[in-house]
Amino acid sequence: MASIATARAIFVLDSFLFGSKTRRIYAAIAPGNWGLVDALMGMLLVGSVLAALIGIIVLAKPSLLREIEKSANRWISTEGVVKRIDGMRNSFEQQILRHSKIAGVSMIIGGFCVLFVLGPFLWRGE
Repeated sequence: MASIATARAIFVLDSFLFGSKTRRIYAAIAPGNWGLVDALMGMLLVGSVLAALIGIIVLAKPSLLREIEKSANRWISTEGVVKRIDGMRNSFEQQILRHSKIAGVSMIIGGFCVLFVLGPFLWRGE
């Protein structure tokens, strides 16, 4: 499986670095979007280089990846996050009902702001 991934990565590198496909891509894209195409092709090339290197390492000596696997193979606790998510949350409607006078005054002030800002447009008929 690693040999297939390595071969595919090397093919992508070969076709984009030494093939004429890049000229066809740039011919199909508008000149204003060449920066986006450059960025996408750069990401593709970097990914292909990394995939080829990892594939060659797996083919040649897989024990070199043991340290990476040991550092990545660790338990990550989600207990603190779950406790925060499971906690009681007061809904927006309950907050409005709890502070009804403040909510009423702010709605009246908001209504007057909308009336003063949009009122001239309503009187003109626009």
